Amino acid sequence: MDHYKNSSLSVPLKALLVLFCSCMSTSVALLIRGAEHNDKLLFSPMAASFLAELIKLCIGFGLMLPTLRKSLKQIRGISWSDLRLFFVPAFFFATSNNLRFVVMKAVNPGLVSVIWNLKIVVVGLMYQIPPFNRPLSLRQWVGAGLLVVGATIAKLSEDGSIDSDGESNSGGRFGLLLLMIQLVLAACAGVCTEYAYKSTADRIDFPAQCSILYAFGASLNLIAFIVAGLTGNDNTSMQDSASQAKVEESFPRSLFSGFDLWSWLAIFSIACSGFVVGMIFKYLDSVAQVRSRNYCLL
Repeated sequence: MDHYKNSSLSVPLKALLVLFCSCMSTSVALLIRGAEHNDKLLFSPMAASFLAELIKLCIGFGLMLPTLRKSLKQIRGISWSDLRLFFVPAFFFATSNNLRFVVMKAVNPGLVSVIWNLKIVVVGLMYQIPPFNRPLSLRQWVGAGLLVVGATIAKLSEDGSIDSDGESNSGGRFGLLLLMIQLVLAACAGVCTEYAYKSTADRIDFPAQCSILYAFGASLNLIAFIVAGLTGNDNTSMQDSASQAKVEESFPRSLFSGFDLWSWLAIFSIACSGFVVGMIFKYLDSVAQVRSRNYCLL
């Protein structure tokens, strides 16, 4: 079976989807900045990741309502092998999304943007291996290379220098290692999500697919938040001591500590952006998702 056959979306609709994803990515960055107080977040980033997944799960449930009986029947009849297809990308996404906050503290954002352009190369390499088996043509590799170079030059010209502050600006070897790990995890998550959506499309509708994926995502992020809180390793060192005290409240109150209007807007924007990215994986591919982020940077 061809797991990567073209979707029913027209070319104009695909272009609009990529453009909308780019705009949503921009809004996420702006709203996160608006949620900061004196350059610090007053809430737990791990809680934000869980709540964003929960919102995406609610969107998936909402899409199921018009065909609820059919969707529930599909979910009840899903095999363990199909469940694993959705669990794997959910695990990769949960790990990558929580690791990004560590990377944000360790590595200069300009350098993150430059190196992140390599994600399209990692995606291309993953396409070559089983079970994906979708080798790119020479023209596609050239296009990917031009996209990486173009986005990198644009970012460098904007920032002037990515290492003007020495090692503290680049995060050192450890920071760069974390960044590369997050990049690979994010690429794996995208390709695996695309594979899960397209390889089960003949037996599971998109709303049910979304609900399964985001149910795993919400569960994994909630477990990560609880474990981190119990072990005292919640990623809150970005915050000041006052907000740290709020986050250290007992669960589940700690889940909502430090949130204000801007915080909720940022989380809702993250959720909507993530859902649109999932639509790109479903109806386009992982390469298109990377392009949409580069359009945002350009």
